[in-house]
Amino acid sequence: NSNGTCESDEPSGKTDASGKVTLKVDVADAGKYPVIAVVGTDATDADTGAVPVAFTLKAPADKPNVISPLTTLVQSAMLSKGMNSTDAESYVRKQMGLNVSLFDDFIKETTADHKTAATVARMVVVTTQRQFTATIKDDFLLSSRPIAHGGMNINP
Repeated sequence: NSNGTCESDEPSGKTDASGKVTLKVDVADAGKYPVIAVVGTDATDADTGAVPVAFTLKAPADKPNVISPLTTLVQSAMLSKGMNSTDAESYVRKQMGLNVSLFDDFIKETTADHKTAATVARMVVVTTQRQFTATIKDDFLLSSRPIAHGGMNINP
């Protein structure tokens, strides 16, 4: 339904040890909605180990076979720039300096360009997690400081 969350009546599943999942999607809904993957703190990243901060990955409705940080950037470009998946992929590839399809399984592929894409994808996740953690920390620090107003503490 394009709301960015997985609801109880929508197809869902857990990945296996190799990161694959099979979803049973109603024929009437196939290709209509972006696919999301909610990666919780109970997950294990094959490259970095335990996932310290939950995050969501997305893939365009017409390109649901691989969901990665790079397909998430494509989906974001589609929404923010009003592009189709082909134009959004070209846009993101150019921005990131990548020479492979962002819809490839770059973990499985062994070319130097796919390895570069895998590195960029890891950096996107790590950077996003660090920014989120820093934001939470900053919000906590700001909300726990007393604020003086007119000679009285509002947040003692």
